[in-house]
Amino acid sequence: MENGSKSHSAINKIVVVILLTSVLFLTAIDSYGIDVVPLVQSHFNISGAEVAVIRTSTSAVNTATLGVMWIAGEAVGRRSLYILSLITWIALTLLSISIGSKSFLLFVILRSLGAAASAVLGVLSPVLAADLFRGRSLGIALMAMSACEIVSGATIAVIYSSLIISSGLPWQAGLLPAPVLSLIPLTALVCLLKRALFWLPSMILSAWTLAPEAFMGLSYPSVTALNSVLILAGNVIGMPIMLSFAQSSFQSWYHGTGLFSGRAPFRKAYPIVVAAGGFVNAATFAFDALMMKRSFAACLVSVS
Repeated sequence: MENGSKSHSAINKIVVVILLTSVLFLTAIDSYGIDVVPLVQSHFNISGAEVAVIRTSTSAVNTATLGVMWIAGEAVGRRSLYILSLITWIALTLLSISIGSKSFLLFVILRSLGAAASAVLGVLSPVLAADLFRGRSLGIALMAMSACEIVSGATIAVIYSSLIISSGLPWQAGLLPAPVLSLIPLTALVCLLKRALFWLPSMILSAWTLAPEAFMGLSYPSVTALNSVLILAGNVIGMPIMLSFAQSSFQSWYHGTGLFSGRAPFRKAYPIVVAAGGFVNAATFAFDALMMKRSFAACLVSVS
């Protein structure tokens, strides 16, 4: 039985490293995927100098993020920060490719913020690998991560971008696959986190039992009651606001007006907006699962 448990643990470690490596691969694909510059320039009707702003801003934000990571150190749990950064990168990248032709500045801002999240992933991936392996095994894992970044950036992304340019596909096709495919390792990594239970009452009870200090001295009935009241308040107050925002976003995208001014009408806007809402909901649930034992107050803000 003990050997079987050790084997299962070893397999989990290998799977986690493969998932971490695949995320690095996909973020590098996205970073170099912006090489569809002629199409981006045509879409936003900008000069070559303005296109360079994309690279300059992302590089600057990337560097600043690395500095913050170095200073902050262990202020935030590594696993929590990694999952939140991955969710942020996916969301911002998907948002950036839906921007209308008159919103180039917003595109640059979203790409820059996405680069910050990507930088966090790049810093934490080898650290998380070091939590799992030692010695030669760790060296192999780190080499695999480095090789994936180099291969994806120097070859696959460049080739793929060239195909997009020559095939007549829209520029968004060069940036869409990476964040969409990243949903797979995101889901798997959330599931592989220790004690990340997926039924909220059980999750609250488990966290309350293991880390009572995070619940500000409240009893379990008080915790569940407070959680339920805030969920109800969020539905009554926040739901109409969110629905109004989603509806206006859908109408703007569908008709090519407002934020999406300059884009052709897009008849599939509604299911995409709905899917985006589902993704945000899943992200807040993942946030609750990760933060439950650290700060119940943060979870209350999330659920409300």
